[in-house]
Amino acid sequence: MQKNEGVNITLPDMQNTETKLTWLGILFTMVGLVTTIYYNAHTLKVTRMESEMSCYLHLNDRYHQLMHTLIHNKTFRHTTAEDLGDEKYILYELFDLFATIKTMESYFTEIAPQLRADWQRKIDFLFSKPAVQAAWKARRDYSDKIYDPAFIAYVQKEC
Repeated sequence: MQKNEGVNITLPDMQNTETKLTWLGILFTMVGLVTTIYYNAHTLKVTRMESEMSCYLHLNDRYHQLMHTLIHNKTFRHTTAEDLGDEKYILYELFDLFATIKTMESYFTEIAPQLRADWQRKIDFLFSKPAVQAAWKARRDYSDKIYDPAFIAYVQKEC
């Protein structure tokens, strides 16, 4: 506290009060910064999850459209590529869809375990069908020009 000459007024020590206010300002700034970072990280995670779910739903919708066409055309009765005729092109599109899904698995981080298990069952189910195996064997000779080597190795293991 300082005393003013001539008048008996006691003033607070400004340096001590300024220091306290400075530290209080720094504290509030840090709390605001941490809160902002937390909510931005949470928003980013939710946005990523929405994006992954949207992608999954789009791929799932396309899968069901292709499956409907294959079942409607009774494609699964065939056992050779010659028997498949033009229907093998629908199976080729399904292979493309599966290759996309396998490639994207590493990018799905928020809902990945559920996605992998779901798609794994679908892929395994389809590759157990003789018609699908015949279509893959017909495409196998030039599959390295179309698909990722990891996908080719995966399918070779299934067929």
